[in-house]
Amino acid sequence: MNKFLADCVGVLNGLVAVVIIGACTIAGLIADRSTVGGGYFIVGILVGLVVATLVCGVLALLVDIRNELVRIRKGDARAVTGSTGYQPNSLAAMIRGK
Repeated sequence: MNKFLADCVGVLNGLVAVVIIGACTIAGLIADRSTVGGGYFIVGILVGLVVATLVCGVLALLVDIRNELVRIRKGDARAVTGSTGYQPNSLAAMIRGK
């Protein structure tokens, strides 16, 4: 169940960003029409971008951390470090002469 939820968060993260930006833009448009002076439409877009960046950035970071921990748990050192690194059975293979 946790894997399914983590995969859903990863997929829906972009959609969440679009919804946040759209909601803030609509709120700014409504505020812009109800007041004299305006400028709230642009403020709504900017606030939406900032909020979406913060919320979706944190979600993306958490999904990335989860993916890295899964790779570490599986023992795929090359996927994490980019090098061969320490292989658990390499010392035993060297001792046996293989």
